[in-house]
Amino acid sequence: MMRRLSMDRLATVLCCFVLVLGQAVAQEPVGEQKVAAVPVDAAQDWQSGWIQLFDQATTFGWRGAQAQVIQDGQLVLRAGAVARTSAQFSAFTLQIKYRLEPNSEAELLLLANPRAREAGVDHVSLRFVPDQNQLSVVVVQENQNSGPAKSSVKYQFHNGQGQADGEPKIGESSLGRGYLGFRVTVGTLHIEQVSLLPTLPAAELYSTLEANRGFDLRGIGAARAELVDGVIAVRGGPGYLATTPSYADFVLSIDARAQAGTNSGVFFRCIPGEDLNGYESQIHNGTVGGDRAQPEDCGTGGIFRRVNARRVVADEGQWFRKVIMVCGGQISVWVNGYQVTDWSDQRPPNENPRRGRRLEAGTVMLQAHDPSTQVDFKNLNIVELPAR
Repeated sequence: MMRRLSMDRLATVLCCFVLVLGQAVAQEPVGEQKVAAVPVDAAQDWQSGWIQLFDQATTFGWRGAQAQVIQDGQLVLRAGAVARTSAQFSAFTLQIKYRLEPNSEAELLLLANPRAREAGVDHVSLRFVPDQNQLSVVVVQENQNSGPAKSSVKYQFHNGQGQADGEPKIGESSLGRGYLGFRVTVGTLHIEQVSLLPTLPAAELYSTLEANRGFDLRGIGAARAELVDGVIAVRGGPGYLATTPSYADFVLSIDARAQAGTNSGVFFRCIPGEDLNGYESQIHNGTVGGDRAQPEDCGTGGIFRRVNARRVVADEGQWFRKVIMVCGGQISVWVNGYQVTDWSDQRPPNENPRRGRRLEAGTVMLQAHDPSTQVDFKNLNIVELPAR
C-alpha cells in the first residue's frame, strides 16, 4: 500500500471514476526528492523545452471531456466533467493556471491509468485550492533494477503574485508513466494554462557522427553530413543518418533548421537495416497560399501519409524545436511548444509500419530527402518511457 500524500490543507482523494479503459498498478513508496519549484511564467519559453498542453482555443490533445466549453481562452469544466490528455508522461515539471469557483471541488490527476479508480493505486490525485490559482508540480522518476520505476511528486500552490502556500509537499508512487487529467465533482473549474517541461537527459550522445555512439554514417546513401559546433548539417540526398540504439516508447526533442523548399523528416521505430522504413514526423515548412492552417506536403510535425500537421508553426530558415512523444499507438508532436499532431494508429498490428501499427523498438533516422536538401539538426535529446 502507498502512503498518502502529505498535505496540510489538501488531502489525497480516493475516488471512483472512469476515464477510458486501462489497468491499475500497485505502488511502492520512495524517498523524498529535493526538487525546486519553477515559476509558472517559465512555461512560456519553448526554447527551454516547454510544451503547451492547452492551446486556449480548442480541446486538441484531450480525451474524455464532458460538459466542457472554451470561454475567454479558458477550458471550463463543470460538475461531472472528466478530461485527460491523449499523451502519457513520465518525468516532468508541470505548471497550471486555474480558477476554481466558490463551493467547487476539483482535482488534478497525475500518472493516471485510463481507468483511474483508486487514488494512490492507479494515479496520483491533488485537490485544487479555491483561494490559489497556480500549481507547480515536479515528477521525478527513479529507474529500478527490478520492478516498476518509482516516482516522486512534489507540488506547490501559488496565488496570483506567485506566493507559495506553505512549503512544497511530496507524494510518492511507482506508476512509471500515465495521463494527466482533471475531474470536477462539484461546481466549475476554469483552466487557463497547462504547460509541461519533459525531463530529458543531456544530448552528448547525439552530438557525434561516430558509429555506435551517435548517428551511423554508413547508411547515409547519397547524402552528406558534417558536424560543426554541435550542429549536424545534412545536405543532398536521398539518404539518412541513423541512431545505433533502438527505441519503442519515448520522448524525443530535437532542434532543426530547414532552408526554403527543403523536405526532410525525423523517422522513428524504423526497422533496423532498412531505408527509412518507420513512422515519419515530417519537416516541411511550406504552406498552401500562405495559409499556415493549410500545410504543404503534410507540414512540419505531421505524420507523413497518416495525418497532416494542423498548423505550420515553424519558419523556413529559422531554428525550431520539435518534441515527439510516442507511447503504444499514440503519437503526439509539438513544434515550438504548440501541439500540431494528436494521432493514434488504429491500424492492425504489423512489423512493417508502412503496412500497419508497429509497436516494436526501432532506430531514429534523420532524412536527407533529395539533392536539394539543406537541413541542420542539433540538441537531440531522447529518453525511453518506463513501463506502466
